[in-house]
Amino acid sequence: NNPSFEVADRGTYSIHRFVYDPDVYNTSEISLGEMTISELFDMQKSEGGDICGDVDVEGAVFEVSYCRSCYAFAGSLWVHQSQLCLRYGSAQLLALHYRTPIVPDNYKVKYLLSKGEDLIIKDINDQPVFEVYYEGDYKIHTLVYNPSKMDLDDL
Repeated sequence: NNPSFEVADRGTYSIHRFVYDPDVYNTSEISLGEMTISELFDMQKSEGGDICGDVDVEGAVFEVSYCRSCYAFAGSLWVHQSQLCLRYGSAQLLALHYRTPIVPDNYKVKYLLSKGEDLIIKDINDQPVFEVYYEGDYKIHTLVYNPSKMDLDDL
């Protein structure tokens, strides 16, 4: 027997196994939405009640929450070489995917180059590769976005 229930609201739910003799106890006596598991447990003979049976007080606990409506995931990038020198006036920054982005239908991926602790966006590219001409601390970020909702010209 595999218990299964549908719920319509988020919250914490538990499924409890209840073993009883149907000739002695009628489950219609359980007031749904009112009776507690503790009250049902107290009705057992082992607890001084009239029912020969047992209820799993612990139960299997589930936390139900609203699902994300957006499945976009930027993934993770890593760099093979984090210390670079400016050679002939520039350096090429290259990042590789550590965890691949999840890109829903009609979404796009762009890469952003930021500079400094404030992560000021300096450039946008189709690949995680950027050419820099000044010393500084740079980061490459993955952006997964819906172009109908976000205009990158606003950056």
